Amino acid sequence: MTSKKKNKKSYLVVVPVLILLCIGYFSSRSNKIKLEKFGVTVGHIQEIEPMNRRGYFVKYNYNISGRQYYNTQKLTIKKELVSVGDIFEVKYSIEDKSVSELNFKKKINNE
Repeated sequence: MTSKKKNKKSYLVVVPVLILLCIGYFSSRSNKIKLEKFGVTVGHIQEIEPMNRRGYFVKYNYNISGRQYYNTQKLTIKKELVSVGDIFEVKYSIEDKSVSELNFKKKINNE
C-alpha cells in the first residue's frame, strides 16, 4: 500500500471523528445555554447502567405540566449512593423542557 493510500484512509477515519466531536461539543454548549433560564421539578431514577470505560449513567424521568420527559446523565457521585427509584431535584430548560440536568446534591426522601 502506498503512502498516499494510507493518508487517504487516515482522513476517512479522522474527519468523521472530528465532525462527531464538534457536533457533541456544540450540542452540549447549546444545552448549557438553554439551562440558564430554568425551572425545577423532581426526577425519578429509572435505570443505572455502566458505559464502557466512561463510568455509570442514570436514566431518569420527570414530569412537567402532565407531560413525561426522559433523559440520561453521567453519574457524578458514588454508584452505591443511588438506586433505581431514588428521587432527585431536576433543573429543566424553560425554553426546551426536554433539556434537563439532575442535581445529585439534592436527593429527595421518598418516604
